[in-house]
Amino acid sequence: MQSKAFEGSIDYFQVMDENGNIDKALYPADLDDNKITDMYKMMLFARNLDAKTL
Repeated sequence: MQSKAFEGSIDYFQVMDENGNIDKALYPADLDDNKITDMYKMMLFARNLDAKTL
C-alpha cells in the first residue's frame, strides 16, 4: 500500500547564488563568520548523511 509521506512546501533563504555572488541587500546583519561556519558544517553533515543513506 502506498501512502503520502509529505505534502507542502519548504521555504528557504538564499543570499548567495550558484556563482558565489552575494546579494548584500539580503545579507542579514547578524550573520557573523561563526554562524556562517556552523551553517556550512551542518550543510556538509546533511549532504554526507544523504550520500551514505542513498
